[in-house]
Amino acid sequence: MLLATALDPRWKNFTFLQSSFYQNYVEAFASLNKLNAFDAKLLAYIHLHDEYLSLPTINTNPSQSNSEDVSLESKMDFFDMMIINQPVTVGTDSDSEYVMYENEKEIHRNENPLEWWRVNKIRYPRMSEMAYKYLCIAATSTPSERMFSASGHLTSDKRSRLTPENANLLLFLHKNS
Repeated sequence: MLLATALDPRWKNFTFLQSSFYQNYVEAFASLNKLNAFDAKLLAYIHLHDEYLSLPTINTNPSQSNSEDVSLESKMDFFDMMIINQPVTVGTDSDSEYVMYENEKEIHRNENPLEWWRVNKIRYPRMSEMAYKYLCIAATSTPSERMFSASGHLTSDKRSRLTPENANLLLFLHKNS
């Protein structure tokens, strides 16, 4: 959960966990303080950095002879560089991409974080891999539980002659109605 929050560009600074917001709510403040929730950002970025370092390095050396391995610089044109307003991170510092993301501003809470990562994949190639890994986890099992319930109602002892193909078709129709 900490990694997903740190990789979500809407909540990456953990602004919802500033202790000053909870000063008037004594019980909530005490509970959050007891859980060390106000230190969650530090812990999240420690885990994020460890995860980042475990990723394979993307080689962006423009002097490569293989034509398939195109450097990051050649993928970006002048217009892209004007829009992102940041230098291309192809230096020798292995943490430059991570540091750039850590200093990035949060986006509005109504924006789509996966869309943000798609647009910024050029700037953060390794970080975007982690974002797709952790941000695509379903937050609830409700849809699958509903499907199991519907299949239980559909396939009963009274409908024992229903073939698996027809049961799948009926579940498909039920789900998409």
